[in-house]
Amino acid sequence: MPALLQHLQAAPVAIWTVDRNLVFTSVGGGLFTMVPFPVPAVPGGKLTDFLGIGQPRRTGMASLNSHLAALRGEVSQSRVGMRRGASMLTCWPLREDGAVVGALGMIVPLEERYAAEFGDADAKDWFSQIMDHSPAAVLVRDRHRKLVWASPAYSRQIGLSLEQLVGSGLDDVFPAEVASTMGEVYDQVLDRDKPSSALVEAGGQHVDMVVFPMQARTGEALLGTVAVDVTERVQAELGHRAAEQRFEEFMSYCPAGAYLKDSAGRFVWTNRAFLDAYGLTEEDVTGRTFAEALPGAGSADEVSLDERVLRGGEPAVSTGTSVRRDGTAVHQVGYRFPVVAADGERLLGGIFLDNSAAVSAREDARRATSRHQRFFDRHPAPMLLVDEWGVIRDANPALCGLLRRRLSALRTLRLAEVASAPDEHGDPAALLAAGPDGARRELVFAMPEGHPALRCAVSGIRIDDHPVSTLLVLDDVEPDRSGVISLSRAECDVLEWRAAGKTAAAAGTSPHSATYVARKLAQRLGWPSSAAAMTARAYVEGVLDVRTWPPRVADAFRAEG
Repeated sequence: MPALLQHLQAAPVAIWTVDRNLVFTSVGGGLFTMVPFPVPAVPGGKLTDFLGIGQPRRTGMASLNSHLAALRGEVSQSRVGMRRGASMLTCWPLREDGAVVGALGMIVPLEERYAAEFGDADAKDWFSQIMDHSPAAVLVRDRHRKLVWASPAYSRQIGLSLEQLVGSGLDDVFPAEVASTMGEVYDQVLDRDKPSSALVEAGGQHVDMVVFPMQARTGEALLGTVAVDVTERVQAELGHRAAEQRFEEFMSYCPAGAYLKDSAGRFVWTNRAFLDAYGLTEEDVTGRTFAEALPGAGSADEVSLDERVLRGGEPAVSTGTSVRRDGTAVHQVGYRFPVVAADGERLLGGIFLDNSAAVSAREDARRATSRHQRFFDRHPAPMLLVDEWGVIRDANPALCGLLRRRLSALRTLRLAEVASAPDEHGDPAALLAAGPDGARRELVFAMPEGHPALRCAVSGIRIDDHPVSTLLVLDDVEPDRSGVISLSRAECDVLEWRAAGKTAAAAGTSPHSATYVARKLAQRLGWPSSAAAMTARAYVEGVLDVRTWPPRVADAFRAEG
């Protein structure tokens, strides 16, 4: 194509090229001879300046529209009135690597007197070369729609040679439905003597065709056609529309409220969830700010956050309470982010999730946890919480007092470090977890030095509140008497009458005998030998039953049972 343009620089035909900014990049000499008025310096001159000099406004607008159509990838033709007679302007798109980089324009005079200034042979040669390189299919049909002539591009599109196509009708080449559509366009041009266009689809291929009336030198009415394959453009448009439809359907059913605002904070798009949340319609909000659409609903903080996202270009997350039109206050999480429109305008996108249910659930859980904690802390029964690994997570004051340990000393200890199952082997926490929910097992808890171990029944209740897995409740607590030597009758009698404050004589026992029994008992158990101290120790160890008076040794410590 560049070689052809260089060859045409000296030709008398009016031919030129412009870039995408409508600046002349090359001009054939015929343009200077065809127009009898100054032409802007080229290349580098603006097409719009050229069209504004000495030509009727109607002609200038028609020429400009033809060039713009070529820059869109279309072949365009229009009749233009030049000073030296009516002419036909044709504009083709110029492509590099498939992309449109400019437009090629050519003016062919329709008056015979002007056509005589250059030879028909030269004109045909130039026209033939242009048609050979034109991506558009150009053809001429007679009034009966029979093909008279076609460009090579049309032959390539149809897949037949020009010799095979000449004389063929629409029904000979195209499916019936397509032929019918094209026939209607040809009929309109014949009836109105005006150009007409249509987008035709055949076999997955989309063609944008323009049909215009022509006349042979013999006066015969002909029909000129320029057809451009716009399959890629149509498929792109269809894909875009399908994507928009999918987006609209998705956002229509999305439970989150969403919107787009312009740089002034005015709504340009909203989804159904957003409108329903505030009881508004699309007409209520489009082109208005939040404050204008719903006075009192938008806060200054929200406006400031909108401006910050638009100015900084970084997304932002916010939480807060929003008041609906009915006065209902809802807690929501907002996500704001910048969006750049196709025209370069910066928009603000927003998606808002009603988080009220989650916030309410968290508050309910917090209150429930607080109630449970108060119950746990104040209950008189000793209780502790262990996790799935048997580690103590919490213990109530009743248990801490019973075991004579601080809560800080118990936490993070494994249950096996403070308790054991006397009749079974294994981790006590695992034994409790293996049994049915609420099952009771006997455990022995170690006590600080100087205090006997405690034997108690422990009920394990699964609660599965991570990390806690089991609640242990202790009852039937009593000193562990395993390994304690049972007391003889004489030893029981001495403890009992000493605790009651009696003397040996009052108890009917020899003082020497009573003193001997008491001394031997103190030595065996490691207790003090004085009456008061021995009595206190017996009560602490549980040997003397605190529930009886006069004092009596618990049955478990009596040798006779």
